[in-house]
Amino acid sequence: MTTAGNMSALDFRRMLILPRAFVVIIFLIFLTLSRSGSAAEPVKLAIGEWAPFFSESVPGYGPVSEIVSRAFEIEGRKSEFSFRPWKRAMIMTTRGKFDGTPGWVFSEERSKDFLYSESLFEQRDLIYMLADSQFDFTSAADFAGKSTRVLIGSYIGDEFDALAKKGQLTVGESRSYEDMFLLLVEKKIDFIYLGELVGRDIVQNKLPFRYRSLIKAKNSFREPHKYYLLVSKQRKDGLLLLNTFNTGLRKLRDSGEYLRIYNKVFRSLP
Repeated sequence: MTTAGNMSALDFRRMLILPRAFVVIIFLIFLTLSRSGSAAEPVKLAIGEWAPFFSESVPGYGPVSEIVSRAFEIEGRKSEFSFRPWKRAMIMTTRGKFDGTPGWVFSEERSKDFLYSESLFEQRDLIYMLADSQFDFTSAADFAGKSTRVLIGSYIGDEFDALAKKGQLTVGESRSYEDMFLLLVEKKIDFIYLGELVGRDIVQNKLPFRYRSLIKAKNSFREPHKYYLLVSKQRKDGLLLLNTFNTGLRKLRDSGEYLRIYNKVFRSLP
């Protein structure tokens, strides 16, 4: 037995090694946990200009961007937004350059490349036409022989898409909604199919004042569209990411914070 009186230098060093090793182990465990907590990369999201829901010129990039950001934040994830033309945002997300892109309606074609979140928001669609137009309608079939435009990369909806595929509706693409409305005023297209709040923002805030009285809007023949966050199937953890977002979104709705943020949509509208 070694006593305090006859302890060798070797024995003393062995006693020191144990607590030092313990400290090193604790430090490594703490470091590992710390890194694992911060290792999750921010969720990279691609969006486009689509006031009043998304806009690079307002705080938080618009109410829907805020909702998406908060839903992830509630579940401990940060998010980063990058503005791109909508078609490019879709393509880059499809290729895995971004993790997701919010603000899209459902289509079977898109479901091949994306997972869909729970509904982010709803918006009813209106038919915009010239104020003196006598055209009336009750279904998509009534638009046979007409012409319209959509934003590049946008989907015009199942009913109109089916009509266009039959060659009964001419659908072109424009770079901006302003261009589309100018074509309408110039009688180069017959109508524009567009969400109510987006259309109101364009007509009241973006078009020359003299054009406003030349345009009217009528209720469309279908139920409001639901809009979703799309998560790329290129992500191996895409389903997990989507579940994280959906959980945060439900908590945001339950707390009342969702509605407080979403109501900002109406502040920029006349």
